[in-house]
Amino acid sequence: MKRLLALALFAPALALAQLPPAVRDALAKAGVPESAVGAVVAPVTGGKPLLEHNAGKALNPASTIKLVTTFAALDLLGPAYTFGTEVLATAEPSGGVLEGDLVLRGGGDPKLTYERLWRLVRQVRARGIREIRGDVILDRTRFVTPPHDPAKFDGEARRAYNVGPDALLLHYKAIAFRFIPDASGVTVLAEPDFPTVEVLSRLKVVKEPCGNWRRNLKYTVEENGLLAIAEFTGTYPADCGEKFLPLSVFDQDRYAEALLRWLWSETGGKLTGKVRAAPAPANAKPVLRFESEPLAQLVRDVNKFSNNVMARQLFLALSARNGTPGRRKRARRPFATGSPRRAWRRRSS
Repeated sequence: MKRLLALALFAPALALAQLPPAVRDALAKAGVPESAVGAVVAPVTGGKPLLEHNAGKALNPASTIKLVTTFAALDLLGPAYTFGTEVLATAEPSGGVLEGDLVLRGGGDPKLTYERLWRLVRQVRARGIREIRGDVILDRTRFVTPPHDPAKFDGEARRAYNVGPDALLLHYKAIAFRFIPDASGVTVLAEPDFPTVEVLSRLKVVKEPCGNWRRNLKYTVEENGLLAIAEFTGTYPADCGEKFLPLSVFDQDRYAEALLRWLWSETGGKLTGKVRAAPAPANAKPVLRFESEPLAQLVRDVNKFSNNVMARQLFLALSARNGTPGRRKRARRPFATGSPRRAWRRRSS
């Protein structure tokens, strides 16, 4: 049986012997038995809990396990820690032309969105690079990751929450498809709006409660190199208004190429070489370092939105220290025994 750990955030005036009626009704409506739920309500200042329901019972923590990962990250790395994405070049630009390769070396930034990547591209342009005649090299050596099967979790290989970790994770490797219903049908917009991705909407608007709006919405994605067609069929409840569905359309290399070529051309740049994954050449010199948001802000996003991909990034970052690439096995060590910091020091000493 699939179990659920729920934290009921309420503070009744008197201690309760069982879950409040509103919570019990919500669980019954969702088809979740009370035996599969654990809840503890206690004053933040300490003292006797106001409610304990299955408090000592072992349950599947589901996404609340992210609290352990983010706590370890704050403890080991510190709330002010930032991830740096480095830009390097194998030649000096002259007259706006780089007769060499441009390198993007990923530092594991879990939130290098296309808006922030646009800023990075603008900063590269401001340093006198307009045309790249060599290649754009994607250096992902900060993390060493085993092959990732995005369908392993639930069979939904295209869903954005199943994207694997990547030292150079660009915009979560996803495209958000936004659905806008009107009298004639449903318009579907893509963000980022890659010119190489065609969006077809054959959705029909129906007069139904919003509820599980994705139940009757189907999609297919056909890929051909950097070209893709995303087609949406089925029905969409008019009462839902605008909704969006993030999907992974390309693999990490093709997604990075599509995004970088689009952004570079949007800023007036020219790229004649290839976009390829490889370690940075030994002769590459620093151009700039682009810092992420502080870890304290990233942690809020991970926990508030239950972002699986960002959590995977933070997990690997626990072992990407002192020039050592992040690996899954080493990242598990802080969780072995005791507090993360004590466990890390004990294991790495």
